[in-house]
Amino acid sequence: MRRIMLAALALCVLAAPAHAQSSTGRLVGTVSTADGVVAGATVTVKDNQTGRERTVVSNDDGTFALSQLEFGTYTVTITSAGFKTYTASEVKIDVGREYSLNPMLEAGNINENVTVVAGADVLNTTNAELSSTVSPRQITELPLNGRNPLALVQLQAGTASNANNSTSINGQRPSATNITRDGLNIQDNFIRANASDFTQQTPSTDDIAEFTVTTQNSSADQGYGASQVQLATQRGQGEFHGGVWEYNRNSRFGANRFFNNAAGSFGPNSSQVRAGVARVGDPVAPRAFRNFNQFGAKLGGPLPLPRFGEGGASLVRNKAFFFVYYEGLRDRLSSAFLRTVLTPTARQGLYTYVAQADDPTRGVVRGQNVTVNLFALPVTPGTAPAGQTLPLVPTGINPLIQSRILDPLPLGNTSEAGDQRNTTGFRFNQKADTDRNTFTSRLDFDLSDKHSLNFVLNFQRETGFLPSFDDARGFSTIPSASQNAPSDFYVGAYRWTPSASFSNEVRVGTVRNFPSFPRNPEQPNQFFDFALFTNPETQFLFQGRKTTNTTYQDSASYQRGNHALRFGGTLNTFTALRLNDGGILPVNTLGTGTNTPQIATGTFTNANLFPGGISTTDRNNANALFAILGGVVSNQAQTFNVNPDNSTVFVPRRGFEQDYAFENWQLYFSDQWRVSPGLTLNLGVRYEVYPSTRERNGVITEVRVPEGQTAREALLDPNGQIQQVGTNAGGGRLFKTDYNNFAPVLSIAYAPNFKNRMLSGFFGGEGRSVIRAGYRISFYNDEFLKASSGEGDQNPGFRLSLARASLNERAGSEGSIATPAVTVPRSFAVNNAQFNNFAIIAAVDPNLQVPANHEFNVSYQREIGFQTAFEIRYVGAISRNGTRYNDVTGPVDITNNGFLADFLRARSNLQVNQAERARLLASGRTQAQVDAQL
Repeated sequence: MRRIMLAALALCVLAAPAHAQSSTGRLVGTVSTADGVVAGATVTVKDNQTGRERTVVSNDDGTFALSQLEFGTYTVTITSAGFKTYTASEVKIDVGREYSLNPMLEAGNINENVTVVAGADVLNTTNAELSSTVSPRQITELPLNGRNPLALVQLQAGTASNANNSTSINGQRPSATNITRDGLNIQDNFIRANASDFTQQTPSTDDIAEFTVTTQNSSADQGYGASQVQLATQRGQGEFHGGVWEYNRNSRFGANRFFNNAAGSFGPNSSQVRAGVARVGDPVAPRAFRNFNQFGAKLGGPLPLPRFGEGGASLVRNKAFFFVYYEGLRDRLSSAFLRTVLTPTARQGLYTYVAQADDPTRGVVRGQNVTVNLFALPVTPGTAPAGQTLPLVPTGINPLIQSRILDPLPLGNTSEAGDQRNTTGFRFNQKADTDRNTFTSRLDFDLSDKHSLNFVLNFQRETGFLPSFDDARGFSTIPSASQNAPSDFYVGAYRWTPSASFSNEVRVGTVRNFPSFPRNPEQPNQFFDFALFTNPETQFLFQGRKTTNTTYQDSASYQRGNHALRFGGTLNTFTALRLNDGGILPVNTLGTGTNTPQIATGTFTNANLFPGGISTTDRNNANALFAILGGVVSNQAQTFNVNPDNSTVFVPRRGFEQDYAFENWQLYFSDQWRVSPGLTLNLGVRYEVYPSTRERNGVITEVRVPEGQTAREALLDPNGQIQQVGTNAGGGRLFKTDYNNFAPVLSIAYAPNFKNRMLSGFFGGEGRSVIRAGYRISFYNDEFLKASSGEGDQNPGFRLSLARASLNERAGSEGSIATPAVTVPRSFAVNNAQFNNFAIIAAVDPNLQVPANHEFNVSYQREIGFQTAFEIRYVGAISRNGTRYNDVTGPVDITNNGFLADFLRARSNLQVNQAERARLLASGRTQAQVDAQL
């Protein structure tokens, strides 16, 4: 196995950071006459954009092939003594696809010319790939909201998508899709659940020339997925071409949302009008503002180079070409949100309840709103936990709660939320602005007929606001979280064509991304959490990650007779630095608990204090409001993390940090054998290795899985242990490397040429129809990093979330959680004791296998004229070894363990209780009397 790895490295040693997929295409064909094939014909292929030419000679069986042609249109000229010159113009070479051209030469003088306009290839007569290319015209002319050409992927046959799920291609998982730009994978390889929809590099309709979507049976040189989406950056040409643009979308021309309109407008008695912050007639929830602008410019053309040495012109022309592009995005957007706030009286501790019965003595009727001062009621003092002094019972609003919670609380403006007695609604618009600047450039150099270079650079800088991170908290028009997403993309390719039969390309590239999500408001020393109304403080803290995709690739093609051989290798390296400050600050829960002061049942049933009686719901809400305003802390939670440089101690208020790395090795070989002009066999094999994910600092734990045990058995073993990662696979690895990943890539394409009149009429004659069939196994990254690291995160060890429960403390003077000791390894028994038997542990199968898709199809294509073809196909796929989560504690046999019988008895008791409650209420008793009796 070590020799295999070294062989792969030898294939890739000339490269540095990309994927085995490049942005080139291929031209194949057979030169023939009415009497048979023509050997020795000269085939000259000229790039219509740059003028560069390549020449090959047809083999003894008339076949020819040119690999690694840049995408675009070409003019193909074929000459042979005794025959007229054949010229095919506008031959369209697509990214990652083959074009089949089968010219029929006519006898005559070589100076005579027969010209045809070829256009795009209508039939695929060379392999069983199911692919289509989205052309430059389609990209630029089809309407796209956001100008991202990847939206057109969903229009391809076999794709399915909706608002709740990521795009699936031929029913496979989204993670089985590989998206590349100029040969480099541009997906988020940390989270691949939406791999078919999201890319860290955002392409645009004006910097992408075209892209090819292969939904099944890709050629052997394409890996890291089953479906392939290959994008190619625009390139310069022999003439200058450019453009400028500006797109605008403005809410001025849009309608307001239904619920915003339903909120109505402010009247003369509205509290906002009286406070001077609104005018009579202003909408309570105005139309969400949006002003979306996308603008930019592009230019491409020839790039004169200085000539060195004596003789000739001072500038060398038509040897270098450039393309530059800039696009800016400014999206000023706001979204409507609904929150719950306290009424002005409730903020003072005055609670309003609904009387449950008539009380003539005190002048209260059923259904009447009655207001009481919570701080004037008798309250049980609660108890102090062991070793603590019993704090005073709150007699008024806690000063810290006043400044942190009540002062930032806005006045209500809608009745859509709340009970309108103690709580009400507040509807407002919050910013969701986005700014993005993108710069792209491409340089192509034709050093000679045998050597060429190209470089692509792309830089993106994106910033914006993220309202969703507020988690339904806060009232600020500016969300608590922002996004900073710098992204850098570099790729270079060197192509060497020493002869007409051999070409080699080394592709080098890297993609670096650092999406971070900083907190906008000032970070406090602690947070408060409570129910009843919306918390004005959000609890979001900084998080982010820094990812790098680096690829080394070498791919070659060799034509020998009627065999077109392709072979090469790829090494992809991925790193991900994960950062998260979530939970590092204490979160104090405000509310009543076992030991806290609270309004007792005897107080609520006292008719002098609560005339007319108070419902259970109002009792709970009154106690909740009393605890919040009084600053009563009943629970406290905090998360502790280690410093990766010293994992033996926890550091309070330090963020979570993990450094992951994994790789992907690929080797491939394929032989396209043109058995005859109408029959082509494709025989290929791929070998892929996904070395195990590693946490390079060792700050993650795992459940020890002894030899001879499964992960399930280890989890259910009462004597099990949690240890530092690497116990099961070694070297900080989360699982063992799966080496047995050989994948066949087989297909056949048969273009019949029947002489029988009936069959010829049905199949359309030579080159008018094709029958194809193929089979391939594709290996792919099915959330290797996120799935395995996510399981490890659930195990305590180097990250520990602790709580202090049953407290009786006050906001501003609350205690703190003692910094725990790092206990690794730890037994299941110790773990259960620390978390009161509610600990969650997880294990990764040490023998995790690489997921594989088995793909097969059979199809028939028939050209029907007008550059149109009819096709009928069968497409099938089977997925094996996909990653998944299993809860080993279930299913539980509730029939034989007594749980089902207990449940049925409890349900019967509940039904009896409900019937008795209904009977007592019908007899005229009050809710309070019924509650007391039952």
